[in-house]
Amino acid sequence: MPTLTVNGCDLHYLDVGHGPSAVVLLHAFPLHGGMWAHQVAALSKRHRVLVPDYRGLGQSGSPPQATTMAVLAEDVLALLSHLRLERAGVAGLSMGGYLALELWREAPGRVRGLALCDTKAGADSAEGAAGREAFARSTLDHGLAWVADQMTPKLLKPTPDPAVVKVVRSLIGAATPAGVAAAQRGMARRPDSTPDPGHRDRAHPGGGGRGGRPHPSRGGREAGRRHPGRQAGAHPRRRPPALPGEPGAVHRRAGGVLRRAAGLKGGRFPTP
Repeated sequence: MPTLTVNGCDLHYLDVGHGPSAVVLLHAFPLHGGMWAHQVAALSKRHRVLVPDYRGLGQSGSPPQATTMAVLAEDVLALLSHLRLERAGVAGLSMGGYLALELWREAPGRVRGLALCDTKAGADSAEGAAGREAFARSTLDHGLAWVADQMTPKLLKPTPDPAVVKVVRSLIGAATPAGVAAAQRGMARRPDSTPDPGHRDRAHPGGGGRGGRPHPSRGGREAGRRHPGRQAGAHPRRRPPALPGEPGAVHRRAGGVLRRAAGLKGGRFPTP
């Protein structure tokens, strides 16, 4: 993987494929860009695909005490500028969705479209933020094996394939305890990204469904109406469609949005 130094941090990223449009894939917590392997294989047949690792997760360098969405957005924007890409479609899963919304907030002109998967637009409650801090402290105390024990059941279906469990634990194991803790603290500080009725010209995709979860009709569609030509999609939470274990499910649910976000007109979403 190539490396770009941003504000003293080595940012590792994957850059594959060729085409008239680019897609940035933003990974979930506490994984790294390798979770997108199936989607990279599919999308790179028609587009250029960029997959960064966040600070302290995967191969990227040491994180600050709190890896906020603003810090990560600065990294992604620096990557786009380094590669001389003016605009790209952006797809984010879970934490990646929080980052995608931050990118849209900070630089909407550089986001060609959004695919928001298994994420939410609202900020954490005080209780939720406290839970993240407790998780961060436990990570520093107990290490990545503890993180894998806690997160793997949440990322996979109730009876996952043992081979998929091994892959997920490996993805988690590539992080650092400091990186996992910093990511939790950064997510706890993220702003509310639900549409603001008083600022219709800057509404953010992803609206609020039950429990603060994205509502595909009120979130992505409303954003699409307010910003013609910018596609947004939101996929409500259920049991998470873990990417290493259910790539076909992700292709079916998010394929159309990813295709439009990347600027691909017509055709079926390619599969590896």
